[in-house]
Amino acid sequence: MEMVDADMAVVSAGGIRASIQKGEITYRDILSVQPFGNGIAYVDLSGKELKEYLSNVAAKTINSGGFAHFAGVGMTMRDGTLESVAIGGKPLKDSQTYRLAVNSFSAAGGDNYPVLTSHRGYVESGFTDASALREYIRKHSPINVSDYKPDGVMRLPAD
Repeated sequence: MEMVDADMAVVSAGGIRASIQKGEITYRDILSVQPFGNGIAYVDLSGKELKEYLSNVAAKTINSGGFAHFAGVGMTMRDGTLESVAIGGKPLKDSQTYRLAVNSFSAAGGDNYPVLTSHRGYVESGFTDASALREYIRKHSPINVSDYKPDGVMRLPAD
């Protein structure tokens, strides 16, 4: 998110291939997590467009490669329907513009994600996912795993 000044980010579970173990983190470790060399892209979307996008990706099956992991966003889904969205802790506004960071595979429709590459606000950053992760770790070390607890989507059953 930092490298492209995004409000939020999404990555599919299939793009995350390993965990990073405690201790010194090497570039080899990073490549074991993100081995595909996907580009980092961003797209500026209206709140309304972002809500449509999130409705699709947040509904992906938990044990599938398309299951979405999020940063910078909180959502509540009830019985597969998006009920609420907050970006950076503030309620999403349909008329506001938000910057979404996503890898090039997902942006091109991989894992049945909505295609973003033809959107007028779509930009390829020139960074790869592995280089972005390496820079993030370099900038934020030491990494405290408890600071990175899973968040993003609260899934509730139907009333």
